[in-house]
Amino acid sequence: MKRNLGLLILALGALAAHGGALAQVCYYDSIEATAPADRFIDNGDGTVTDEGTGLQWKRCSEGQSWNGTTCLGSVTRLSWQGALQLADAASFAGNSDWRLPNIKELASIFEQACHSPAIDLAVFPGTPWSDVLSEPSNSFWSSSPDRSDLAYTRAVHFSNGEDRGETTLYDTGPVRLVRGGGPGARINDTGIDWCSLGFVQFTVPCPVDDYPWQDGELGRDITRDNDADGHAGFSFTKLDADGDPLPANAPTWSCIQDEVTGLMWEAKTNISGLHDKIWTYSWYNPDPFTNGGTAGWPDNNDGWPEDYDNCYDPSRCDTDKFAADVNAEGLCGFSDWRLPTREELRSIVHNGRTYPSADIEFFPDIESGLFYQLYWWTSSPDATARTGGGGAWLIDFSRGADLSTSTYHDHHVRLVRVGESAVSPASRAHFVGVWRPSTGRFYLDMDGSQTWDLSIDAITDPFGIPSDRPVAGDWNGDGFDEIGVWRPSTGRFYLDIDGSFTWTAGVDVITDAFGIPTDRPVAGDWNGDGTDEIGMWRPSTGRFYLDMDGSSTWSLGVDAITDPFGIPTDYPVAGDWNGDGVDDIGVWRPSTGRFYLDIDGSFIWTPGVDAITDAFGIPTDHPVAGDWNADGTDDIGMWRPSTGRFYLDSDGSMTWTPGVDAITASYGVPTDLPIIGRW
Repeated sequence: MKRNLGLLILALGALAAHGGALAQVCYYDSIEATAPADRFIDNGDGTVTDEGTGLQWKRCSEGQSWNGTTCLGSVTRLSWQGALQLADAASFAGNSDWRLPNIKELASIFEQACHSPAIDLAVFPGTPWSDVLSEPSNSFWSSSPDRSDLAYTRAVHFSNGEDRGETTLYDTGPVRLVRGGGPGARINDTGIDWCSLGFVQFTVPCPVDDYPWQDGELGRDITRDNDADGHAGFSFTKLDADGDPLPANAPTWSCIQDEVTGLMWEAKTNISGLHDKIWTYSWYNPDPFTNGGTAGWPDNNDGWPEDYDNCYDPSRCDTDKFAADVNAEGLCGFSDWRLPTREELRSIVHNGRTYPSADIEFFPDIESGLFYQLYWWTSSPDATARTGGGGAWLIDFSRGADLSTSTYHDHHVRLVRVGESAVSPASRAHFVGVWRPSTGRFYLDMDGSQTWDLSIDAITDPFGIPSDRPVAGDWNGDGFDEIGVWRPSTGRFYLDIDGSFTWTAGVDVITDAFGIPTDRPVAGDWNGDGTDEIGMWRPSTGRFYLDMDGSSTWSLGVDAITDPFGIPTDYPVAGDWNGDGVDDIGVWRPSTGRFYLDIDGSFIWTPGVDAITDAFGIPTDHPVAGDWNADGTDDIGMWRPSTGRFYLDSDGSMTWTPGVDAITASYGVPTDLPIIGRW
């Protein structure tokens, strides 16, 4: 049975990990916990699941063993290459897809309230550390190469939780393995979409045989690489002064919504106002419950080169005063702006770039320049610096690393607030795609351009066999659609649960038999729970068989068998025809080109209520359905095998409107099958 680790008493010290010299020190009375034990679920098998990120971690460092209570044995220290190869071969707790975490994932378990080590020992007992930060033997490897120097790799030294970019490939360090996460996890990927070839000083395409499963082979920057809303897996929306969404090419904006993390960020300007990008501030926090024991320095002029000795209100240039001024202004309609934590600010770091390590299409105010011009404050106190004015963490956007420094220094500030996504995936338009039976590959229009863009759109790994039938749906409830196939010979669905666009053994799902070989598969959110379920339409009876409880198996008395809907030569479709958030059934009749749509969602034909459309398409077309105009209601469409073009009812009129409705560029070959989703 799973147990919440917050119920455990923290009784484990750092003696075993540090040779008995010192014990862990925590300041929960004055520093807010960032990775507390109650965020983790004990799976009872030597692993924990982080409810904040969705990641599953091994509790012990490699070389140690879990005895049901703690970690025993000596920690294994390996080179980066050795760590990657160990992860590639690892099998534990019934899973064989363990890997090295990327730098953002590894830093996500940093506990800012503690040091020696800076991690919760109730969750990760026996974590090794040392007093000497320059000692690499206790820096945990990540899978992320250092873009500023490819002879180095990002690593975290858990003495104080510092991201050690200076760890060379010659060094040896400990390893902690992770798995899972997926596109639904609220943690940004790194932006690294290339690989390192050891000490070679240039990037190479992935994969690299001797350095398997590097950062660049995994994550959103591969599966969601759509530059339309952020580079390499980042997904941002520009907001106007009222907090309303703007087009991605808008020349000015006031805030930026991160669609992955849900955080809303202040945008800087170049007009000498309150938000001008040149202003710098000393770190000051008068709250004794969160400032680490020292308040810092209000309006300090420290004489550093980056000290402009001014801000918009030069009477007091510190972080606390700036946040108060922005909240009084009501930036983007909100008054709960604050300084970000270290890991929140790290979330917008683009580790695939340097000078600056940022997506400059959305954060152009992070300018290239001398290193101190790229320092940005966080709210996180340094638990190891509690004397004088204290110390706090900042992010160095020259190379995307963190750094602790004295609070009297003056650095840049970008405020943040926790906001829901301004444009949730569910409110976005559907995009087109095809599945190729001869190869089993999906070809997906990732940027919604309705044309094939070689550098942006996705070609998946093989998924299925030639006799399968493709399906797409939001199998994991993350707001994005994932791929799948249905196999007529067995009646089983094969569903890409983690959204990786490849089959992941032990994670992705093979359902029980659902349907008979002559059925035709459908998918939709039949119960309004935000997750799509499987279904079938049977030509011989015209009935739909729908998995109402989402169990991926037929549940007698729970799942639905509809009244006859259609005739044997029809093709089934499913969509939210009425905008109520629940998908409804329908069919398309090749002989007339008309759709018959269950507008009232009753699963039965209701004369005078349900819709018969005008003719749409020709007999050899394939019907599709999707929300082409992002109005929350699904519309009809066609894919024509002879030309590869989609014909989409863009205005939702259920008839072809020349000059308004869309004819896409050729997408696919005649033997393909169409697929629609929010990729």
